[in-house]
Amino acid sequence: MAERLPLLKTKNWTSYHAVSKGIHHAVGIGVDGSVDLYFLKRGKKDNISWPVEMRVRIERKAKPAKGKITKWVNKKVRKDSFVLPPKASDDIEELTLIGEVTGGTKFQLDFKFTKAGVLLSGKILDEPTDADYRIILESDIEKLSTISTADSKDVKKVKSKTRGDELNISTRNEKELRVKFYEVVDVKLLEKAQVTAVELKAKKIGRKKLSWSLANKKMGQLNIECKADNGMPYAGFTITTMLYDESGKQLGEGILLEYK
Repeated sequence: MAERLPLLKTKNWTSYHAVSKGIHHAVGIGVDGSVDLYFLKRGKKDNISWPVEMRVRIERKAKPAKGKITKWVNKKVRKDSFVLPPKASDDIEELTLIGEVTGGTKFQLDFKFTKAGVLLSGKILDEPTDADYRIILESDIEKLSTISTADSKDVKKVKSKTRGDELNISTRNEKELRVKFYEVVDVKLLEKAQVTAVELKAKKIGRKKLSWSLANKKMGQLNIECKADNGMPYAGFTITTMLYDESGKQLGEGILLEYK
């Protein structure tokens, strides 16, 4: 029988189904299976209003009628669709959830919690014949430095406000790349190089580093999209990877998100 995920009764975590805590971080699993990662300072959430998010995105494209073109549509997770959900837990090591998106297609999410974060993967359980489906992992981080529109056009001003902030990017086909916050992320170069890991160093996230890495470095690649119009990382960015394409081919095994 499908139902909603039970929620914790633990103080400060009552909107989550499960929590895993380390010395410097905590990971909360939401009612739709999404991930929120918090930085802990003296045991309390330091980024309470802007957790680092990660979620599975399932997209559907209807089989086109003759002469017509169809588009990919993001399907929302039905919060009341989880099958035999486990009990809520604030001390969890592994978690598997089975649910549905709007339209009825079933999916599975797998979480493995580490000392510094969480590994998330997912897959579609049904084999729908009326449409193509693909499954994507998406992680989002909010603004890391406040730069006015006027200052964003002046590299020297951006540099002075983001000194020491940078991305270290590991790739499959090139040597490690370092991108300062006043530099533009070259998306085409990174697509060709095939990114396998991204490490963030920034004053706003504290002394530790935040990293995204492929669960299997031999499969798939990470894509980075900066939110600033000038393509610089200071305004935050989104990292995605495709797990399964529309043919059902597995392209990746998940993302490991850690703060250490």
